Amino acid sequence: MSHVSLSGIEFRYPGKGKSLAILRDFDLEIAPGEFVVMIGPSGCGKTTVLNLVAGFEFPSQGRVIVEGAEVRKPGADRAVIFQGDDSLLPWLTALENIELGPRIAGMARGERRKLAIEHLKLIGLEGQGHKRPSELSGGMKQRIQLARAMVCASRILLMDEPFGAIDALTRAALQDELAALWERTHPTVLFITHDITEAILLADRICVMTPGPDATIAEMIPVTLARPRDRSLPEFGTMYGRVHAALSKSHGQDARAASARP
Repeated sequence: MSHVSLSGIEFRYPGKGKSLAILRDFDLEIAPGEFVVMIGPSGCGKTTVLNLVAGFEFPSQGRVIVEGAEVRKPGADRAVIFQGDDSLLPWLTALENIELGPRIAGMARGERRKLAIEHLKLIGLEGQGHKRPSELSGGMKQRIQLARAMVCASRILLMDEPFGAIDALTRAALQDELAALWERTHPTVLFITHDITEAILLADRICVMTPGPDATIAEMIPVTLARPRDRSLPEFGTMYGRVHAALSKSHGQDARAASARP
């Protein structure tokens, strides 16, 4: 049974004189504990798909099902991690930000603090819990966001280019840390990126999108490389070439379709 299911999805934003379809004929099934990465050009609807699963947006047509129930609103079972760090509350310390979810849920202070400290250690920031977001680097802030999502024991993680604004070395370290954390806990993950290497490092399957408007899935590519994944191996390079070719093919088909339109 799918943990997340999108079927027959069409999503439209109002346009000038007509309604523009961002997504059309979009179908996606994600199994429990599966790590799916969506990749494609800007404007292809990747973030829209994530917002539909999160319950921030609703389809013009079709259904979004999570754990057998249609999505009608956001829920604690779906944690969202964005590219920026604006979601961290600047007046709270790192520990207080991590324990925010359990605090809202009514967990006792001692219990939630113990849980937050455990997750701070898990993300490699032991001893940094007293610092406020303004005292943390970009990479540290993203770690805090990840810990805050994990401490709520959300069964689904929705990640919208969470490492996109971070320098290359820190980004590589966070990719490896996320892969290791996922191996330990196996949440269901929908992850958005523009980076082919990042997609290969993390994914069980890579969802290659067509350009928008009227975007849909061009190809689903399984990634069967052993974990942890080594960027230097020939097999990694082969997979990179396959994903790159799928993206290039998708662009080419869209260009031909656009030129044929009246």
